[in-house]
Amino acid sequence: MTGRLVHVSYTVRIGEACRIPCGTPYRRSLRDMRPRVVSPIPAQARWLTRDSIRAEVMRQNGVHSLMVVPLVANHVALGLVAFYRCQGSSPFRQADLRAATNLVK
Repeated sequence: MTGRLVHVSYTVRIGEACRIPCGTPYRRSLRDMRPRVVSPIPAQARWLTRDSIRAEVMRQNGVHSLMVVPLVANHVALGLVAFYRCQGSSPFRQADLRAATNLVK
C-alpha cells in the first residue's frame, strides 16, 4: 500500500462554524457521539447529494473510505475529525476506527 497526502482547500476557515447537513455520516456521528466507518462510499449515496461541497471534493480526490470520529468531552460533542482514504490505499477497518478513537480522546 502506498499512501499519499492530499491537501484539500475547503470553504470553512478555522474558527468558523460549519453547517453539516442532516443524514450525513458527519451529522449522525455528532448526534449519537459514536465514531463510524463508511467504506466503500457508494457513488450514489443519498447523503452525498445533501452535502454537495464535500461530495465534490471527495470525488475529485478519489476518496473511497471515510472515518468520522466525534470529539467529545463531558458528554458534549465539541467537534468532529474526519479521515479519508483515496485511490491506491486500503479501506478503513475497525482497527483503524479504534486507533482514531483513542487518538482523539
